[in-house]
Amino acid sequence: MSLARKAAGAAVWVGVTQYIGQMVGFLANIALMRLIAPEAFGVLSMAVVLVSFGRKMIGFGFNYALIHRQEDVPNAVGAHLTLNLVSAMLIFGAAVAATPLVGHFYGRLTALVVIGVALEAAFEYAGFTPRLLLEKQVEFRELMLLNLGVTIGVNVVAVLLALLWPNVWVLLIRLALSQAATTVGYWLLNRHPPIAAPSRSMLRWFFQYGGPLWVSGIATFAIFQWDNFLVGSMIDKVALGYYDRAYQLAVLPTTMVTGIIARVAFPLYSQLQNDRERLSEAFATVLRLIVLLSAPLAIGLAYCAPEFVSVIFGATWAPMANLVRLLLLYQVMRPMFDDVGELFAAVGQPRLISRIQLWQTAVMALLTPAAVYFWKAEGAAVAVGVVMLVGVALAYRNLRAHVTVNVWRVIVLPIGLCLAAAGPAEWALRQLPPAGDLGRLFEKIGLFAAATLLLVGATQGRQLWREYQLVRARLQRRET
Repeated sequence: MSLARKAAGAAVWVGVTQYIGQMVGFLANIALMRLIAPEAFGVLSMAVVLVSFGRKMIGFGFNYALIHRQEDVPNAVGAHLTLNLVSAMLIFGAAVAATPLVGHFYGRLTALVVIGVALEAAFEYAGFTPRLLLEKQVEFRELMLLNLGVTIGVNVVAVLLALLWPNVWVLLIRLALSQAATTVGYWLLNRHPPIAAPSRSMLRWFFQYGGPLWVSGIATFAIFQWDNFLVGSMIDKVALGYYDRAYQLAVLPTTMVTGIIARVAFPLYSQLQNDRERLSEAFATVLRLIVLLSAPLAIGLAYCAPEFVSVIFGATWAPMANLVRLLLLYQVMRPMFDDVGELFAAVGQPRLISRIQLWQTAVMALLTPAAVYFWKAEGAAVAVGVVMLVGVALAYRNLRAHVTVNVWRVIVLPIGLCLAAAGPAEWALRQLPPAGDLGRLFEKIGLFAAATLLLVGATQGRQLWREYQLVRARLQRRET
């Protein structure tokens, strides 16, 4: 099978199963948010933040190193498995040891939940190697079917438990059970992995490759978790519950797009890393697809946020609607930043993204505490958007050395058209005012979708189709 067909087939499998999984998870979250108080979500979010910090302290980018490695694979697999099992033990041991300290600052309940989250992380580390072996070969069918089955089963169990026992432990059980089940499944799909005892030189290579990604990991924590930490520490767990749920809702378009495309794009970029022309074409097509999928979803969600939160989650969660809107800049910038990160790692230049993230970390460290102090959770929402905008600007300035891409045509114009679509949608809404939040929500969705399709489809559809056909034709010629 050609590389193009394999990548396209992988994208289909990842897309279909992950969209179904996202829908199942979203429906389960609606039920859980209607049953469980915001404070419980805040406790779990704080525990995840604390464990994430421990994970970043020992995170050396081993997963990227395994996918990037194209020779001596059995030795590399053995090194990867060894390093991740050691990491799992360190994470869990550190969580247990830190229990008194966490309990002193955040309460005994949070300390106990931290241990549960650390156990989930240990399961995840144990499953990295078999999962990446499938992804390395762009083999996604069985992998994604497994993830979908686990997602459905675990969320059904969680909702049933919440009906009887609505508290933070239900949220923790859902998290840990999901990871344990998928890890077991990954190993069942890789019963005979190409594995050998790791050599010292291979272990050293993993650290050498992943060293810059360790710096990047620390920066990533500051960029993606520092806001949660400050909201939970400087305000309270209820505010963190609202902020965490608003953030999860706001990034849903991002996870639906980059979570699918990036997993296929990274192996594709890796295989094209020595061919600038074809890599540029592939990157431009993937980036355009990311923007055209994520920007309308993000902008539409922000436009409909008040009615959406009221109708879907109930009046209890009304404070998160404004937070969703304030996270718009972050929503739009994040998918583009993730895609550039995949490219830099694929071409063996992880130091580039590390340097950019250090700048983001500096901005985050200086801006967010003051923003939270003066404007509470709303300040955190604005701050993370500014930080992501800084990262995107720096990242795209460094793109020229590796790929050629027309930023105006691929990024600026589509986003501008999506923003412009809200204008005629709001005008039409005022001409035909609906009754109630439900009617207003449906009318907003319909009007914004129609305006977006009209503007974006008419100007971008043909170009995207031409680029896809060009990349596919070039990849097929390469295979023959």
